[in-house]
Amino acid sequence: MDMAEVITRLNEAASVLRRLLEGNRYERPFLTSWPDYRPDPNTAYGYEDVEVKPPIPSPAAIQRMEEVLDWLQLVPV
Repeated sequence: MDMAEVITRLNEAASVLRRLLEGNRYERPFLTSWPDYRPDPNTAYGYEDVEVKPPIPSPAAIQRMEEVLDWLQLVPV
């Protein structure tokens, strides 16, 4: 494994970790499956900007990230 591949794997691991930590979907005390109520009629029908979320990483990407995190434990401090 050369230096370019190590850098690529580190960048991929950072990207996967950011996408995993993006969640916090369960931070509200009361959860329902209903969408949020929009009382303003101007925003009730999709007239607001769409919030694009990054895709959830694949299990293979998560496994590669965990391998890279194991590498980081071997780095002397």
